[in-house]
Amino acid sequence: MDSLYQGYEKYLDEFEYRKRMCISKCLEREIENELYGDTIMFNLYMGYKTEESLAKLMKVAEWYDHSFKRNGRNPQLEIDFAAMRLIRILHYCDKALTDEAREAVKSFFNKYNFESDYKSENHMLMFRLSRLLYAEKYPDEYLEYYGGKAGDFWQEDDKFLTDYFKFRAKRGWAEFDSFGYMTEIFNCLLTIRDCTRDKNLSKLSEESMNVMFLDVFGDYMDGLYGGAHGRIYEGQVLSYKGAGVLQVVNYYFGNKYISDPTPRSFQIMSDYMPAPWVYEALDTMPETRENYESKHLHCISSTLPHKQVPQVDGSINKYTYATPDFVIGAVNFQDKYPEDSDAKWYAHHEQHEWDLTLPGLLDCRIFSHHPGHGGADEGKEHGRWTGDLGCGCGQFFCNKGIAIATYNIGDNQDHLINAKVPHKYFEEIFDGKYIFLKRNNTYVSLYFSEGYRKGTDPAYIDFEMESVGAKHAVVCQAATNKEFADFNAFIADVKANPVKFDKETMTVEYRNLKMNPTERYIDGEKVKFPYNTYDNPVVLEEFASGIIYVNGREVVDFNKF
Repeated sequence: MDSLYQGYEKYLDEFEYRKRMCISKCLEREIENELYGDTIMFNLYMGYKTEESLAKLMKVAEWYDHSFKRNGRNPQLEIDFAAMRLIRILHYCDKALTDEAREAVKSFFNKYNFESDYKSENHMLMFRLSRLLYAEKYPDEYLEYYGGKAGDFWQEDDKFLTDYFKFRAKRGWAEFDSFGYMTEIFNCLLTIRDCTRDKNLSKLSEESMNVMFLDVFGDYMDGLYGGAHGRIYEGQVLSYKGAGVLQVVNYYFGNKYISDPTPRSFQIMSDYMPAPWVYEALDTMPETRENYESKHLHCISSTLPHKQVPQVDGSINKYTYATPDFVIGAVNFQDKYPEDSDAKWYAHHEQHEWDLTLPGLLDCRIFSHHPGHGGADEGKEHGRWTGDLGCGCGQFFCNKGIAIATYNIGDNQDHLINAKVPHKYFEEIFDGKYIFLKRNNTYVSLYFSEGYRKGTDPAYIDFEMESVGAKHAVVCQAATNKEFADFNAFIADVKANPVKFDKETMTVEYRNLKMNPTERYIDGEKVKFPYNTYDNPVVLEEFASGIIYVNGREVVDFNKF
């Protein structure tokens, strides 16, 4: 263990308690409706309900005759979820398998195309790691779909994964800060770390997990994960309750908002523990801080058959301001994809562009958004509360307690924006184009250039606000009684500094901030992008360097892998 920081020891007793709770939760799960094999995998690992689990395993291995076919879902979309669990069964639970069960699992890999039609980050990882690990277990087995022995593909997959992780160490994960998909990526890394014979790739996976936690902690506030996020669904936008990544954080570090942890079979089956410097980063992160991050633009194709799309230059530059009283953050600038890139369709896919979170409640969050039509072509990728796929009409900028958003909505989209304002948690004053909010010692102002009205969708009537028009500016400011004598003083100060919005140039000015579609200014000085890969008072990685520092000390250099 790293002798420079021993504070992690205080976490160990509570960790063992949470682990025991998670084991109990895993053993309580029923396998009747098992799709991917997670419960089967854990039962066999624990020697629990072995006969029943083996019988169900045979069904999962017969993938195209399994429950996906019966409920009408496309079996090719999520076959890789099953592949990753089946490969873990071969590595962790081989002694528990009957010859018949083992042959059924081998038949799954030998017979099927276990690469998903989806090509987002977690799916790419699940396919590659499954084929790599199968090759290590059974190199001479013939893979019918891929036209060769499993061992023939090991070098290709090993190189792909090594390069993949090294690039992401330098430029961030593409499904950036995703409440759900960071969990899947973590499980992929954990599987590789524990199962591969390639010690370099195993260590690379372990360090990638460590850095993923550093990534979370920059935006972390007393158990909540604020600011902007990629790959997010409606339930996760409206409440942190659906944030699976917080369950992973809770398993290793604890979380005051989670009293009933979900089963974490992947973690229980592994001896991985975060490095001591990860605990150091959590313990020494200042309560009030600015956090800067730069993520690469994700490059995948949109049509089948999928192909590997060349990585393009450009960044998603994210900023978060965390305090004990609130966390506010935004995608401060996102580069456009080149016009000739096959990946440009992916811009703003399921992105949550700015957010204000107040502690104490899982759903005390404020943000604005451009809702999509909700039709088959958009769905959750540009839904009522998620993403701006195919439109990209928003620009965002956050500094300290202020977040600015503009929307320049095209003719083929609804000329409307909405906002989440959880009224029940606040004392409210509606004043012209402003909404002023007070909760405990925190004050919030919301300005809508086109005014506002109550939302029209009955499902969201308790918290949705709408503003009609093709061009909008929204300005949010959060402050506390440490800055203003009282709520009235805050209101007076906000109104004394009116928002300036030029619709022709889509330029907004408020206090010391200015934003137009291509530039951001603070105190008259142009903000330079890209930001560093990670940059806060504790964690630093200079842009694309691959060298991670915690409190000024180098902890890992990904260039050495």
